[in-house]
Amino acid sequence: MSQVVVLGWLIVAGLTAVAANAKNRSAFEGFLVGIFFPVLGLVIYLIIKPNPQKTSTIKEGLLVNSSGERACPSCSELVKMQASKCKHCGSGITPITDAEASSAHEAVYGPMRSHRTILVLLLGIAVAVFGYFSQH
Repeated sequence: MSQVVVLGWLIVAGLTAVAANAKNRSAFEGFLVGIFFPVLGLVIYLIIKPNPQKTSTIKEGLLVNSSGERACPSCSELVKMQASKCKHCGSGITPITDAEASSAHEAVYGPMRSHRTILVLLLGIAVAVFGYFSQH
């Protein structure tokens, strides 16, 4: 029975590493969190937002939130995506189009869709293996 617990523990740690990697965070860090906080770590990495700083394919200031605002590149305050001047610091910014915002959103959140499929598949395998070993 202790082998099943250790196997389940390592599987959850691996799933946590996959979830961390899907959110543009260190897989090794995710694995360590999964080792020390197995279920809690997995849940945390599943609900946190991705880290856009590690995504080099998008330009700074193109990531738009659900209310159509983005961070000003100079002061990091939220401004409308169509704004050409920051209302907080007064610096000039380039307005962005819906297509640019969609492209940036896809660059950050798109990889999570494929990782989510892998994560669900691994979680299903883990449950099946755990169920098999717990009955024997």
